[in-house]
Amino acid sequence: MEQVYEHALVPGDDGMHRVAVVNDRLGMKVSVEWPAAEFPYFFEWLNLRSGNHAVGLEPSTHHVAGDAAAREDGSMIWLGPLESRVYHTTFRVS
Repeated sequence: MEQVYEHALVPGDDGMHRVAVVNDRLGMKVSVEWPAAEFPYFFEWLNLRSGNHAVGLEPSTHHVAGDAAAREDGSMIWLGPLESRVYHTTFRVS
């Protein structure tokens, strides 16, 4: 069984979004941080099939409805010839 949740995150005073998954039993933490302006949407993907548990932390430039919806609502980011875009994301495992 797969599930996707959209989270409405509130950036910190520094404009950054921060999320983490913590496993107390294993003593492990995975955290992700990024500028809210670069990835305004965030999704959590879960695979809860027996023996295959997984979680995905997914910053995104547009809504989970996909590319077609982003084109339709005007939120699609288009790059012209020779244009580029830079994203800043930090992953930490501790």
